[in-house]
Amino acid sequence: MQAHFTRRELSTILAALRFYQEQGQCQPAHRSQWMLDIASNLGQVRPLDGQEIDWLCDKLNVSREDAP
Repeated sequence: MQAHFTRRELSTILAALRFYQEQGQCQPAHRSQWMLDIASNLGQVRPLDGQEIDWLCDKLNVSREDAP
């Protein structure tokens, strides 16, 4: 399944990911329980670490070039 986002939506997603990093939420010791629930899909997946967030942002930036 491929999601399509507008430039505004992608910009907001990127800002949220960078805020997540900035607030230390990539580090389990600093992650609030509700954020862990979201990032792990209620324990079904391992949350992304800081480097994986960087890779995701890079991936989304490439997608943003194609967004309307």
